Amino acid sequence: MRLSSLRMKMTWLPVVILVGLFAVSIAGLLTSSSASAQVQRIECRAVIVLDRSGSVAGQMATMKAQVKLLFDVGGIYDDHIKLAFWSFANDFMSSKPNYNSPNHDYVSSFGHNTSFDASIDSLRASGGTNYEHAFAHRNGEQNPYVAETANSADVIVFVTDGAPNPDSSKHPAREIVLRHKARGTDVIGGIVGTNTAKRPLNYVINGSETNATDTFFIRSNYSDLSDKLKEWIEAKCYPKIMCQWNSDIYADDPRCKEPEPVALPYALKPIVEAHNTVISGSDSASFGYKIENLERNDSKPTTWSVKRVLVDRGQAVDRLQFGGSGYQDEYSCAKLLALVSGNGTCEDAGASGNRVFKSGVSTLSAAELGPVSTTAVDDDWEVGTKLCYVLTVEKPTEKDSPSNRYSSAACVIVGKRPTFQVHGGDVVVGRHFAGDDMNSAAANIRGSLTAKTGSINKTFGSWVEYGVFAPGVVGGVASASGLEGGANGNVTSNQEFWSTLTFANTDGEYGKYTRENGMGAVANTAEYFIRGRTPVATLEDRPSIAFNGGGVTSGLYTKTNGSITLEQSSLEKGKMVILYVPNGTVTIAGNVTYQPGGYGSIAELSQMIIIARNITINGNVSRVDSWLLAQDDEQRGGTVATCDATPPLSSEVCGTPLVVNGPVVAKDVLLRRTAGAGAGEASGDPAEIFNLRADAYLWGYNEGRSALRAETTHTIELPPHF
Repeated sequence: MRLSSLRMKMTWLPVVILVGLFAVSIAGLLTSSSASAQVQRIECRAVIVLDRSGSVAGQMATMKAQVKLLFDVGGIYDDHIKLAFWSFANDFMSSKPNYNSPNHDYVSSFGHNTSFDASIDSLRASGGTNYEHAFAHRNGEQNPYVAETANSADVIVFVTDGAPNPDSSKHPAREIVLRHKARGTDVIGGIVGTNTAKRPLNYVINGSETNATDTFFIRSNYSDLSDKLKEWIEAKCYPKIMCQWNSDIYADDPRCKEPEPVALPYALKPIVEAHNTVISGSDSASFGYKIENLERNDSKPTTWSVKRVLVDRGQAVDRLQFGGSGYQDEYSCAKLLALVSGNGTCEDAGASGNRVFKSGVSTLSAAELGPVSTTAVDDDWEVGTKLCYVLTVEKPTEKDSPSNRYSSAACVIVGKRPTFQVHGGDVVVGRHFAGDDMNSAAANIRGSLTAKTGSINKTFGSWVEYGVFAPGVVGGVASASGLEGGANGNVTSNQEFWSTLTFANTDGEYGKYTRENGMGAVANTAEYFIRGRTPVATLEDRPSIAFNGGGVTSGLYTKTNGSITLEQSSLEKGKMVILYVPNGTVTIAGNVTYQPGGYGSIAELSQMIIIARNITINGNVSRVDSWLLAQDDEQRGGTVATCDATPPLSSEVCGTPLVVNGPVVAKDVLLRRTAGAGAGEASGDPAEIFNLRADAYLWGYNEGRSALRAETTHTIELPPHF
C-alpha cells in the first residue's frame, strides 16, 4: 500500500477488483490528510474481474446482479469511486487476442451505466479456470486490451470458488501479484468454499497457503458478493486512521488513549544441552542450562525451574525436541508426557531460582543448578530408559501472556557395558599364524569397567580366570578372576587389585609382556587335525549340515569351496566330528552340544572341532560345545564373531547370553553379544563365557596317545661342563 503522503500528491486513485467463478479481485487506496478518523474523499478506481468458467454457470445470474447492485443506492453509489471489469476463463476465448473479453473501462459507480450493464449481461460461462489469465496475462505477457485498466489500479481483490485449473497457473499469478504490490497496488482475495479450498488463494495473494491476512470468504450462492465488494472497496478508498496506541481500534474510538508506561520488551528462550549421549553404571550425565534473552533490554526478575522426564525403554523422544523456535509456551508436565504417549514420568527436578537475565546468553551455574548439573545413573533404571531435562521460565516476556515457556528436552540414553569371561584358561593376544606378516604393536587388550554405587557399591567388568598376555597395554580386563562377582568399591583406577596375573615387563604398566612380534606363532592345530585323515564325507553341494543321533560317523567332514551353515547339533558319546571349511565361513545357526555325563572312559568323550576361514555364531545361539579355529589364510580371514549382526548394536539385538565350551583360536574375536550387565545382582552377568573345560584336555590327551613311544633303557650321569 502506498504511503499517505504520496497519495495526496495524486489527482485520482485507482482500485482493481477481480471477481469470478474462481476469481474476484478488489483493490483500494488509503490516503489521509489529517488526524481525523476518516480521510477526505478523492477519486478512486476499482476493477472487477469476473471468472466466466463453466463451474460458475449455476450462479452466473446472481453474480451479474450482485455486481450491478454496486451502482444502486445502498451499494457503493459514489461518484468518487470508478468501477471497471474484465473476465477470464480457460475456454475458446483463451487463444483470442483479447482473452479477457467481455470487459469495460472505468465508469462512475454513482448510478448505472448502460454500456457497463450490457457488457456484464454478455457474460457466458464455459471452460476452466486459469489464475494467470485472471490477472490479464498469458504465457507471461500482459493483455494489451486491459493493460491500462490493470496498471492504473491501486488494489486488486481476487475472489474464487475453487483451485486454479491448471494448478500450475497459480505460480505466474503469484509473480503478477508481486509486481502489482511493487508498484504500490494492494491485492485482496476472496473465496467461495472451505479453508482447504482457500489455500491456493492464500498463496497467490500472500505467498503462503496458511497466511489469510488479505483474504476473505463469500457465500456459495454469491448472495453477499455486493456487500463484500462494497466493504473492501470503501475500506481501501476511504480508510480510517487506526489508533496509534492500539491497532485494533480507530483513532476516534474513546478507548484510543496513550497507555501507561510499560516495561521494555524482552524475550527469554530456555535451552538445555546434554553433554553425553549414553551413560551406564555410575556414569554422570552432564547437562548445560542457559537462558537467552533475545531482546536488548534486561528482563524483570524471572523464575526458572527444571523438570526431569524419565521416558520408558522403547519410547521415542523426538517429539520432546521442539522444532523451529526450540520451545513451547503454556506447557506442563502433563503435556510433556502426552508427547511420549504417557510412557514415562515427569516431575520437578529440585532446581529453581529467580534472577534478572540480561541481553544475550546467561548460563546457569552449577551452584544454582545443584543435582541437575550432573546426574548419576540410578541402578533401577532399565537399559534403554531416556533421562531428559527441560528448563522452564515463568513469564518469558514483558507481557502477561504467555505465563510460561518450556525448552526442548535434552536426553541421554541409559546403556550398559557388556562383559565377557574366560573360565579355565588364559587370554593371549599378539601371536600370529605361521606365514602371517603381522605387526603386533596394536595388540592391546582393553575393556570397560562399570562402577555402581549405593547398596551395590561394586566395580564390574570382564575377567579371565588365569593369565592375560599381550605385547601391548592391558586395561579394563581383569586376570586371576579379579572382577568375579564384582570388586568391592570403586576400584576402576586401582588395577593392581584385579590384575595379579596380568603379565608385564614394564614398570607402571600392565601388559607389554614382550617386544613387538615377540609373542611367537600360533601352533597349527588345524593342520594336526586334518593331517593323514581321509574325509568321511565331502559337503561341496551342501548349504547346511547337522550332526545328531547315533548315525553320525566320526571323522573329517570337508567343504573346500564356499561356506556352510551348521544347524542345531548334539553329539552322542564317543563321537568326534571335524568340520573343515578352509575357504569359507561356518555359520552356527543353532546350539551345538555334547550328550551329558555318565562317561565310562575317556574314549566316550564327544568333541566337535570347527576349522574355517571365518566362524559366525547367530544371535539366537546360546551354547556352542566345540573348538573354534578360525584360520587366517593369506590374511583373508581368521575371525570368530559371536553374533551375526553388525554394529551399531542395541540391547534389542544379540541379547542372548553365549557360552562357548572349547578352545578358541582366531586372528580376531568380535564380541558382539549385548546380554548381561543388568541391574542389581545381575550387574556382573557376562554377555559371553569362553570355557576351557577339562573334557577338552582329556579328549586331547586321548587323541594324542600312540602305541609307539620312546622308552628309557639306561642313564649315565656326567659332571657339569663349564
